[in-house]
Amino acid sequence: MSSKAEYLNRPPQALTFPSPPAVVTSNFPLFKLPDKARRHVIKSMNCDEILFLSLLSEKLKETVTSLNLKSRLVSITITQEIQICILVKHFLADLQFSSSRSLSSMDEMWLVFGKKWRRTNYWISKGLSIKTWFEHIKEIFHFSKIDLWFGEDSITHDMNEIRDTFNSCHEIRISNNSGSEAHVMSILKTFPTAKLMLYGDLFENGEPPSEVFIQNYDELTIEPRLASASTITLEDLLIMNSRNIEVSELSIHEKDVNRFIKHWMKGSNPRMERICINFQDYRTIDIDLVLRNLNYEEGPADRKRYFKDNSNSYYPVETICGGIDIWRRDGTLATITIRENSAKLNMFVWHPHCVTDRR
Repeated sequence: MSSKAEYLNRPPQALTFPSPPAVVTSNFPLFKLPDKARRHVIKSMNCDEILFLSLLSEKLKETVTSLNLKSRLVSITITQEIQICILVKHFLADLQFSSSRSLSSMDEMWLVFGKKWRRTNYWISKGLSIKTWFEHIKEIFHFSKIDLWFGEDSITHDMNEIRDTFNSCHEIRISNNSGSEAHVMSILKTFPTAKLMLYGDLFENGEPPSEVFIQNYDELTIEPRLASASTITLEDLLIMNSRNIEVSELSIHEKDVNRFIKHWMKGSNPRMERICINFQDYRTIDIDLVLRNLNYEEGPADRKRYFKDNSNSYYPVETICGGIDIWRRDGTLATITIRENSAKLNMFVWHPHCVTDRR
């Protein structure tokens, strides 16, 4: 029986196509082509066609897997429901699972496909669990790192089951209404990660505990709910041990930023490569207070240098124009940038691995 015949004779409730992939309806003799030619044709197909073929048989799954197609992004959103978003080439596959308390249960799933952010097709699937789908796409699209976003009502899921299913976590985002503070801390302890983003009022006293600040993250972002002042203090900033730090809605004074810079010049925050500070209510920064009693040099506005952000795979190089140069006591250079009438301060530390000569 041919692969197309296998599809046409499979139980109709297993996979429903409101708009079938072209490979289903086309008369093109794909399965009669020599192996090399068939592989070339499959590699040029849309994402939904490739995924469809990988489900037809183990042989076709092996063929698709051998093409070494790699996902550029895998993001999993966990609320009361679970959503898996995969970016392959210019195609987006969005797996939307109905509510379930177990990732091994056979849920109904909508799989939406898009190209350049326009929907091109969708499927309805029954009879396969979230865990089965995830293992399948992981195998054929060759990814090892995933981003997890815990949102509203994520507390309804078993965190150990989430961990066992979606392993190799690279980035975690936790947003408001995800659950109690105990739930948030459970997430942090269950999922080791390189990047952590905290959004909203997640903690009873308004800020994460010190055990979060001292972790060796590649990136730490803390952003309270809009119009809510952050309670992060100078002391909190000084114990942060992440490479890239971004904190928003800070209510601290410029003199605290000045003291932070002085501590850095004396040796604090040795891992830091970049820090971005956003003041509360878009308050314009008084640069004179920030720089008071510091030894610095102001660079010409037309000077361009290129900073390599080692934690950002999408925009790895940033152009730094002008800026104010300061030096650590060991000779390490850093550049402070503040746009005129801005509430944002950036500080870039020019470690050897952060310096590049190209955009």
